[in-house]
Amino acid sequence: MKHIEFIIFDIDGTILPGNGTLPKSMLTILNNLIKKGIKIGFATGRNYNFGGEVAEQIEGDCYLGFNNGSVIVKYPEKKVLIENSIPSQVIEDVRIHFEERNISCLVNSVISENEKTYIFNSPPSNAAVLDFAKNIDKDKQVINNINELNTKALACLYASIPSKIIHSEYEFIKNKYPDLTFTLVADPIFDGFHWLGFMPSNTGKQNLLHYVSEHLDIPIKNIMAAGDDYNDQQILKEAGIGIAMGTSPDEVKESADIQIGSAEDKAMEKFLLESFF
Repeated sequence: MKHIEFIIFDIDGTILPGNGTLPKSMLTILNNLIKKGIKIGFATGRNYNFGGEVAEQIEGDCYLGFNNGSVIVKYPEKKVLIENSIPSQVIEDVRIHFEERNISCLVNSVISENEKTYIFNSPPSNAAVLDFAKNIDKDKQVINNINELNTKALACLYASIPSKIIHSEYEFIKNKYPDLTFTLVADPIFDGFHWLGFMPSNTGKQNLLHYVSEHLDIPIKNIMAAGDDYNDQQILKEAGIGIAMGTSPDEVKESADIQIGSAEDKAMEKFLLESFF
């Protein structure tokens, strides 16, 4: 691994176990990688506030590609390097579609407008999901339509969809909005739900890979990426070395060069210690 100059980590399910807390042992390893001259970044489906909780713990420069790479921020200065958005009217059309189906949505405003997370629709069937969302982000507000927001564009939208209808909804939405990018991830907390993410066009975690290669002058062959879900598949394909967690879907494992164990077993910590120290 001597040729690796930069490592991009997915957060949940890769360096964070199910309890959502970054272990001190992993934080120590990440900071020691920086001391060795290896740069690091995080590519996550989390929003700016929630993803930033991890990036802010790093002792040195790091990069955060959140909302699945639609926005890239450099830490610790929190400098926005790239920011893409979706027209608010598209978001409103999607909100109406899901309201008719009794499905809840979360939407993030763009970071340049002091990003906040808003909740659309509140059907009783999704009460547990909504309560969870409110608890992890106290700034979340419940709104009824896009006109309540003083913004012309939004960073992304997530719909919490029952797993039994996720594939039919996904196919319908994907065909209706061919210019958007979509992510599909099983809810890590509540069984029976999937999150369908709506992102600006040309969005993907691989955006951070391309930015790092171009602006830091690091060949892609010298960049390693690690992840565990469908939204990691493309970056694992493109990176010089792709690492898939043992809990990854088969298609994601097939896109990687190396497979390791689970975050619960601290497999990434063990891999990094064996490979770089």
